[in-house]
Amino acid sequence: MLLLYMLNAHEIVFSSDTINVGGEMLRIDPKASGNGNQGEIFYLLNKERDPSGLITKRYKAGVDREVASTISKSFTTPEIFLETLKDLHLAGNVNYAQCKCLINAYTEAKALEIISTTDPKSSPLEYKGCLFVEGEDGYDVHLVMNALLMNENNNHVLAPTLITENLSPQDIGKAAIAIAMAMNGLPDNLIHRDIKPGNILWIERGNQFIAIVIDFATARIDGHDYMEMFNLMMGYESAGVLGSPGYMGPERMTKNIDGKTTEGPYTDTFSVGALLMKMLTKHTLEVKHNAVEKWTISAKLGNSNKSIADAIKHSQYPYLPLSNLICSSLELSADKRIYDRRIPLVLAGLFVNAQKRINLHGADQEATIKGLERLIEFTIKIGGIGDLADDDAVMASIMMLPDVYRQTLKDVMRATNLEDLPAKLRNGGRG
Repeated sequence: MLLLYMLNAHEIVFSSDTINVGGEMLRIDPKASGNGNQGEIFYLLNKERDPSGLITKRYKAGVDREVASTISKSFTTPEIFLETLKDLHLAGNVNYAQCKCLINAYTEAKALEIISTTDPKSSPLEYKGCLFVEGEDGYDVHLVMNALLMNENNNHVLAPTLITENLSPQDIGKAAIAIAMAMNGLPDNLIHRDIKPGNILWIERGNQFIAIVIDFATARIDGHDYMEMFNLMMGYESAGVLGSPGYMGPERMTKNIDGKTTEGPYTDTFSVGALLMKMLTKHTLEVKHNAVEKWTISAKLGNSNKSIADAIKHSQYPYLPLSNLICSSLELSADKRIYDRRIPLVLAGLFVNAQKRINLHGADQEATIKGLERLIEFTIKIGGIGDLADDDAVMASIMMLPDVYRQTLKDVMRATNLEDLPAKLRNGGRG
């Protein structure tokens, strides 16, 4: 097996069948693999076959050695990478499917690099670099990550599960807050665009619950969609809408003629609202555009369709404030949604926890619910409009909470980097 070095920014040295990472010799073991949406995930094990905690995510590009060497030198800026890929494509060295695979790998690599440098504590996926590995059909791209998914004794790699699997009602509130914490590393210039249950992993380590946001292959970075940039360079038609039905708002399902987009962090807010719907009610969303140029949205479970409010009303959480919060996150008009994608998760998590008497530490439940209802009401009122409200209005809602739960709220805001929540709410969540 021959490994080619790709990113000079990371001190990873490769030999014929091993990788030297920080003086430790590791190798790829296909027997310790799991399936990922874009390829396969392999654990990297040391010679004694003890889990190292490092994993790679494979993109099956299947290019030849010379192309792999050329591409590996272009993983610097998007412009250099796309120009290099264009030249290779015009020369017939890579086909369109291979170009798409390489662009997806490059997009995810850049996204993971941003997350690792923006807020390293927000995700257990610490990005290490990229490499090409000789596979069955040529050289494939591997993204190397420190998964940090070891158990408390650091002798066993924990296996994550999808966020909607095996979640008890008591865990839903904690899961929502954990997802918000996982999104701390997503700055406004990084839009995931495919937040859904299949892209959220859930790990229980001791008494700690950890959420992991994965699969950034279709992310928009600094306003750019690298696949669309490549198609424009080549004179190809748009690749169309890439995403998951039921988790995309209207702005994700339409594009302007000039290629511009109205996507922003609020685009992920819609997906977050859909995710909360799935967690709380088991319903998925159905977003349609009818013949009279209007968008419609409904909640679907099996063959039945309901309004969002009705689906929540008949769920195990039939609370109007929660319904209003989720409906506000799922506004079809993007400028009416809460801008910060973490806020619906935090408030929904706190509200569900309060209803289930979790983390209240003896706080009066009635006063807690009343305070949270007021906070949610105020959030919705200014969430997407940016009214000229002052911090006192938000703080008045927070001050309605009992002392102990008010401290819980402060702790959660601190953990999710929302210590400036009043200012964010005042400006529609825009900070």
